[in-house]
Amino acid sequence: MTKHIYTFAAFIMLAGFTVNAQTVADFENFAIQGQGYQNGSTKTKPFESGNIILSNNYDTAWGGSWSGFAISSMRDTTTPGYFNQYSAISGRGYGKSANYAVGYSYSVVVLKNQAVGKEVKGFWATNNTYAYLSMKNGDSTFAKKFGGVSGNDTDWFKLTITNSKNNKMVDFYLADFQKKDNSKDYIIKDWTWVDLTSLGNVDSLSFTFSSTDTGKYGMNTPGYFCMDNFTTSDNFAGLQNISSSKEIFVYPCPANEVLYTSESLNGKRVSIYDMQGNKVYNNINSSNSIDIASLSQGIYVLQILDGGDVLQTKFAKQ
Repeated sequence: MTKHIYTFAAFIMLAGFTVNAQTVADFENFAIQGQGYQNGSTKTKPFESGNIILSNNYDTAWGGSWSGFAISSMRDTTTPGYFNQYSAISGRGYGKSANYAVGYSYSVVVLKNQAVGKEVKGFWATNNTYAYLSMKNGDSTFAKKFGGVSGNDTDWFKLTITNSKNNKMVDFYLADFQKKDNSKDYIIKDWTWVDLTSLGNVDSLSFTFSSTDTGKYGMNTPGYFCMDNFTTSDNFAGLQNISSSKEIFVYPCPANEVLYTSESLNGKRVSIYDMQGNKVYNNINSSNSIDIASLSQGIYVLQILDGGDVLQTKFAKQ
């Protein structure tokens, strides 16, 4: 009797649930030797990383020009001017990684695969070196020093991210000198998280700039920013909002080498997914137990195809 109560208490009951995984676009899939960049001059297809596609337009006229996104591993944090347009002021990618994306002018991120139509978590952002030094010191050819000579000018430089699906926007200030207390003025220098969850479900995002420093031909502040670890939400295949009139129990909890269920598995398709959405077990079972000895320690999702029903539950591997 005691054993029966203990085992039943260890059961994990089925709940209809959606398993959410995240995919991080870290741009490390681009092969850039040492310090360098890819600006679209040699690419034959769009820049893609994780579950996103980055817009890029390269024009061969006037010696070559680009807009949208470039991929960079440049580390120059001291050289001012246009010829240092591919560097991040942080000196490296987020977490001291090699690669990051540089956004210039009007740029777009398009979601792909299972990220389409789902919430975007956000990304890490910092200033481009060219833009940062221009705002900090002024640019003799174009832009002013933020704050002006007195330091009291209420300057700002803003990145606006817009959801094409519903036109919701998130504003992120790359520099802000609007407060009365000048000691609170800032120009972003470190990687800073930009939360995009308020935008709702997303198919694509546009990135635009605005600044208080404008002239006859538009914005004087160099229109650049740097981005890394763009994080999407991805419901992985086969585990989306499944519900069933049946219940299934698994034991022991946690399991070690063998997992048992309250439902007969003989002749049924059994699949196991890890929490990143990877299918780690897929078999038509010939017994009522599942050998999980080869699985690493962690939380998994068990899925059983039973005629027209799909049964799911989580279990822990010790």
